[in-house]
Order: sequence, then C-alpha cells, then structure tokens
Amino acid sequence: MIFGHLSSPDSYHHLLTHPVWKHCFDWLKTVDANTPAGIQKLLGDDLVVNVHGYDTLPEAECRFENHRHVLDLQYCIGRGELIAWQLAYRLLPAGPYEPNLRS
Repeated sequence: MIFGHLSSPDSYHHLLTHPVWKHCFDWLKTVDANTPAGIQKLLGDDLVVNVHGYDTLPEAECRFENHRHVLDLQYCIGRGELIAWQLAYRLLPAGPYEPNLRS
C-alpha cells in the first residue's frame, strides 16, 4: 500500500518512471469535483478509471476487497473515507474468486 498526497510526491515518485503510472498521476492532478462520473479508458485497457461518488457504509457493514490482476488506486476528491487495509493472506474469502470482475 502506498499512502500519500498529490502535492507531496515523495511517497510515489519512483512509480513515475513507468508510463502508465505517470499518465495516471498526471490525470489525477486534473481531477476535481466537476470531473464527469463514469468509466474512462485513459490508455486503452492498461489504464481505466471509474469516477464516482457515493455515501459510505458504516464500518461494521463493510468488507475487504482484493485484486489479483489489477491495481486499485483510491483518490478522494472531497470529504474523505476511512480506508482500512489488511495483508491479503490474512483474509478469509467471502466467496469464490470471480475472475470476470477483472480483479
């Protein structure tokens, strides 16, 4: 997990040597509350973003998610969200792996 802020790239500067990551962080710097919601392919299937807003659930109703084949970058524009994490091998599956979800 990498935790940081766009205005302080010390925590992610090493990623910027890869063109997909550089494109991702450059795009994030353009995002604001007026960015249209929806799925956008920024670099074909190599970089897909899903801009959306939602009301978060109470912590007791949440569960962890895990991805096997994609990276999931969370970027909070306004307010914020509690994002808990755990090492994947310590989690118990809630159901069978669903590869059709691109996870």
